[in-house]
Amino acid sequence: MSRPLPAEVSARLQAHQLWRSSSGSAGQRYRATGLDLHALDLSGSSLQEAILRSCSFSSCQLAHADLSGAVLTGSLFQQVHAPAASLSQAICWQTLWLGASLPHLQAERADFSEADLSQADLSASSLRLARFDQARLLGTSFRQANLQQASFFQADLTGADLTGARLWGASFFGATGLESVRADWLDLSPPEEEPKDLLGEPILHWLDWMEISTFDPDWEFLCPDPHTSWDDLGFRITGEIARRWLLKLASQSFVPYLQQRLQEHERLLADRQRSIYSERLVDGGVDLHGLDLSARRLSHAYLPASNFNHSTLHRTQLACAYLVSCSFLHANLDQANLRWALCWKGRFQQARLRHLDASHASFWLANLQGADLSSAHLAQTDFSDAELSQACFAHANLQQACFAHANLTGADLTGARLWNTSFSGATGLESVRADWLDVGPPAHSERLTGEAARRWLLEVATSPLPPFLARLRDQGDPDPSPGLPSQLESEDHP
Repeated sequence: MSRPLPAEVSARLQAHQLWRSSSGSAGQRYRATGLDLHALDLSGSSLQEAILRSCSFSSCQLAHADLSGAVLTGSLFQQVHAPAASLSQAICWQTLWLGASLPHLQAERADFSEADLSQADLSASSLRLARFDQARLLGTSFRQANLQQASFFQADLTGADLTGARLWGASFFGATGLESVRADWLDLSPPEEEPKDLLGEPILHWLDWMEISTFDPDWEFLCPDPHTSWDDLGFRITGEIARRWLLKLASQSFVPYLQQRLQEHERLLADRQRSIYSERLVDGGVDLHGLDLSARRLSHAYLPASNFNHSTLHRTQLACAYLVSCSFLHANLDQANLRWALCWKGRFQQARLRHLDASHASFWLANLQGADLSSAHLAQTDFSDAELSQACFAHANLQQACFAHANLTGADLTGARLWNTSFSGATGLESVRADWLDVGPPAHSERLTGEAARRWLLEVATSPLPPFLARLRDQGDPDPSPGLPSQLESEDHP
């Protein structure tokens, strides 16, 4: 039974709705940590882009609620009733959804990495490009869900139900429990409409399973009759063939195919006469984990929701790349070029980013916990609302960077250059290591040491954002302009 809506929660919901409807010119974004909202009836509520970390929504009524773009890291959703709710592009890292009722959920590009959705019902849900990396999905129902290009990297799917799920482009590498999955039949058909990137360019189709079955003996079981076409099969695989396909996907990452795609992109970058935006590498949900991509030229690549975990990207060119919701856990990006790259909502925990050049890049809402960015060039880089606990920025150039509302608990800023750097609303600064800081303008070093450095950090955290940054933050989720990439320059393609 639902409990009455507290007056304070009602007021905050109204203020948030006003903030949304006015594009940030009125009202206030709903920000809270550890809030108890359990057993409330929030059906139809508009919580788009709210930041509600470690909150309890257990047993809530969330039918038709709009949580698209919300940040819900560490929150609890056990036994929620949320048919036809929206979580599109929401961050749901380490959330708990035990027994949740989520049929017809709209959650394209949502990130459920390390979440527990055991016994949850996501039947008939739209989950294209969603991430379930290292998630617990015991007994979860995905019946007839759209999981095209979704990632289940190292997820536990013991007892899950995938019957009728659409799995074109989905990745299951390292997933466990697949031998116990129910899969009466699977749908491998491509999208009805050719997917496009932000510039309207078509996203290249993923693997053609029928073609693979004709030249790779390991996949012959997909089509034992060479005279049968996918049209004849209706893009369906059933019974034992469906089960074998899932188990095979869990152990194969199609490296030769991916390397071919990367080489085509590099040849395009080398040809100054061809348009980078009409033929560049464009895909989503690509599994590139564990690969050595050192010194590869991937500038301008469009690879949202892709997996670079444990990959080596030493000196790799990724300038102007679109890397939203990508995962770089434990990756090596030392001396890589991420200038002007969009890394919103990315996961970089424990990654090596030493001597990285990421000036003008955006890590908005990204998780860089424990990452090493020592001596990195991060001038005018955006870390707004990012998780930066235990991150190392020692001797990094952070001039004019923005850390608005970021969590810097236990971070190391020793020797960082901080002229005109914004820390408005940042948390955890009292625990930051800062043996000394350089707060002077570019041509004139001005060192602060010890307690003076710490006091300076705490003071700037209470200073307002510069007007132009305040406007950007108030507008909520950044909307990448379709014309933006063509205005940017990179080392690879000026």
